[in-house]
Amino acid sequence: MSMNRTLQALAVLMAVAIFVPVATAKSSNPARALVQKLAPGTEIVREFKGPMDLDGFVLHDTAKAGRKSRYGVVYVTASGKFAFTGAIYDATGKDVARSMAEHYIPKPDLRSLLDAVRTKTSYFSEGAVKAPHVFVFFDPNCIYCNMLWKQTRTAVQAGQLRISWVPVAILKKTSMGRSVAILAAKDPVAAMRKDEAHFDHQTEQGAMPADVGDPAVRAKVEANTAFFASNNMQGTPTLVYRDQANKVHVIPGLPSAAGLKQILSTALPQ
Repeated sequence: MSMNRTLQALAVLMAVAIFVPVATAKSSNPARALVQKLAPGTEIVREFKGPMDLDGFVLHDTAKAGRKSRYGVVYVTASGKFAFTGAIYDATGKDVARSMAEHYIPKPDLRSLLDAVRTKTSYFSEGAVKAPHVFVFFDPNCIYCNMLWKQTRTAVQAGQLRISWVPVAILKKTSMGRSVAILAAKDPVAAMRKDEAHFDHQTEQGAMPADVGDPAVRAKVEANTAFFASNNMQGTPTLVYRDQANKVHVIPGLPSAAGLKQILSTALPQ
């Protein structure tokens, strides 16, 4: 596997904190030369001393058609003869490579992502306007989205949570049709209720009949799906919200009960 393909496989570690340069050890020329040889076209944006006296390099793979730019970390022996990526565990079982990546990779400002979700996607909302607000990217055939929908009923109905649902189509052939049917409905909230209340957990399929007859609405779902992919979101559901400290959170997957409780207590209204 080429280094460029390896970089593409690395997860982008995201947070709201502003990137602040820190002092780093100077890497040896042989190590840098190997990185430049293995990863042509990528930019070395950071050097640091890694575990086991390895030289660490933060690489930037610039944007290409269909996806945004991304960062990755590669470790090289001081001799410049060996390079590798991936997990490095210490005696306690901690992945020190992940910790270093979180520390050294530049952190994007997710505030712009939240603004883009609000202005560039198509969604429908339920819950009290002044309640804590969360955007949720969902697929009508997603069993974890169904579980999230069920877990949030009490809070939504009690006026304690407002959800803006952003339909995407990524899991099954019927996902597009069901997303279109929900978004095109006169009452999308009621249409989603039909899909989720009768969700088939055996086959992992929603209950809303598929409808791809409205090209304008289909284009909106396609745009939502493209937005989801281009922003490196990892799966459905994905939650996006701003907390009381003005920090934006992107949460992939179904939150735990404690996680949902934290969202309810910290998310800002729309």
